[in-house]
Amino acid sequence: MKKTISSALSLIIILSSVLIIFTFNTGKAEAAVFSISSNRLFKDPSPNKPNTFYFVGMVYYEVWKNSSGSWTGAGHHPDSVVRKVDGGTYEFTFGTNRKIKSIEVKQFDFNWTHANATFQTSRTGELKDKSQEYYQGATSIVRRMKSAEQP
Repeated sequence: MKKTISSALSLIIILSSVLIIFTFNTGKAEAAVFSISSNRLFKDPSPNKPNTFYFVGMVYYEVWKNSSGSWTGAGHHPDSVVRKVDGGTYEFTFGTNRKIKSIEVKQFDFNWTHANATFQTSRTGELKDKSQEYYQGATSIVRRMKSAEQP
């Protein structure tokens, strides 16, 4: 009887080990897809732009310098053309009677006239964790220029 229990226990351990080995998933990094509905788009208040909407997406790309100060091939330098950015893909959802005619993507400027309204409409979820000043300090063109001027 002891031998039967010992054999059964050994069999369970072996089968469990095999099951763990074949079902273990190391995980594969996949880009996130962010679905953006019209409530996260800021509508331009100008009467001559009735179909213009703004959204702030957050993406990044890595920049690297080696110890001698040279730009590395793995990162990007300020004048490089970046075709791939991390952060995810944005999918915009509009009503069925709307079509996108054109999209213009550019670096967000916190000094822009509609910057606060656009940022707050687009990034409401992020503002629960960190203030707008955090993002402004991390991305502002003005801040980077000031810090570049310092010795």
